[in-house]
Amino acid sequence: MPLKTDPIEETEQYQIAIRYIQPELERYIKELDRRRGFGNNRAFWNKKKELLAACGVDWKTPKEMNKGVHFD
Repeated sequence: MPLKTDPIEETEQYQIAIRYIQPELERYIKELDRRRGFGNNRAFWNKKKELLAACGVDWKTPKEMNKGVHFD
């Protein structure tokens, strides 16, 4: 069964916000890459959620959208 994604990702508000936060997300990904370890997905999703919330977007992470699925 495919993973569920948040339908908000299809909205114009999300599309505008994601373009706005993309540079900061890319810097954060580089920081995570230096750490290398378990939990990087969740750390990235939490950062993305935080940045989107600051833009007024209530985005649900893949973990929130897929209860019972284990991510590392």
